[in-house]
Amino acid sequence: MNQYNILLGGTGVPPSGSVTLTTPGAGTFSVPFGVNTLTIKAWGGGGGGSGGASSTAPGGGGGGYATTTISVYSVETIYYNVANGGAGGSGIGTSGDNSWVNKTSNAQPTNIVDGCYATGGTSGDTGAQPGGTYGPSGASGYTGGNSSDGRGTSKGHPGPTAGGGGGGAGSAGNGGAASTGLSGNSIGGTGGSPDGGAGGYGSNGSSQAGSVLGGGGGGDWAGTGSNGARGQIIISW
Repeated sequence: MNQYNILLGGTGVPPSGSVTLTTPGAGTFSVPFGVNTLTIKAWGGGGGGSGGASSTAPGGGGGGYATTTISVYSVETIYYNVANGGAGGSGIGTSGDNSWVNKTSNAQPTNIVDGCYATGGTSGDTGAQPGGTYGPSGASGYTGGNSSDGRGTSKGHPGPTAGGGGGGAGSAGNGGAASTGLSGNSIGGTGGSPDGGAGGYGSNGSSQAGSVLGGGGGGDWAGTGSNGARGQIIISW
């Protein structure tokens, strides 16, 4: 578990500052002396793309984005988890992790006074996969883009082709949905403004991973789907 401690000078007036957390996994953060509010921004991980052993090799959904401001006290311990992206699979990929911050316990918060969370994009066997969302009730945020489904020759298309990954949500906009071509590559969704990651394209043997932050991985009809991108947390005061 990572631990962040920030020591400030002796002026008695806490300066503004921030810490950006990019390493996936759980950790703790110690509130700087004199600080009584924190602004949280969290991005969920992108879902991994599915491969040819799944029904239609869809891409993974893009990760969501959440933000809120919480009241804290000096040197209070804050818990957090930075989302990893989901792994691509030869069959079904894995969904992206959630990013969250909680001042009360080492778990995803259920009350807005404690923090917020952004969920990861999903992965699945068939069909467009949903992008991530945000919570709990009272949090602000944006949603990740849906992935697209793959199309097989059995469906009467010139393909086969796999689905593209959904775009990750940005701090000022929703992630874009992926599109599916009739043959060849499927295009991943655009990342939400200004910092969401693009979804990876789907292909037959050369799919693309999602881009940071939270882009969903592309599906791969002929092999293994590509990975979704990690999320991030920014804590500022």
